[in-house]
Amino acid sequence: MGIVFFLGILLILAIYIVWAYLRALFTGRKPEIAMVWQQYQAMRKNFGQNGQRPQAQAQAQTHYPTAPDDQVIDVEAHPVLEASSRKPPSAP
Repeated sequence: MGIVFFLGILLILAIYIVWAYLRALFTGRKPEIAMVWQQYQAMRKNFGQNGQRPQAQAQAQTHYPTAPDDQVIDVEAHPVLEASSRKPPSAP
């Protein structure tokens, strides 16, 4: 019974992979499986052995950039409009 269940799961996975790649072929977008795998690989690359960051990267993140004159740079505040009062952007 366990082998039949395992083979059923493998069959469903294979059908989904084929469906995802066919859909990606027609839409021009990467399949989600490939995107998740790329994110996983990037995460593995950014973190070294045993989940630790590489030493150079860990040290680089301890130094925070400052303004040239060591002054605080403010931003301008704008009021937030209600969703019903917003106008949709006009087409050019």
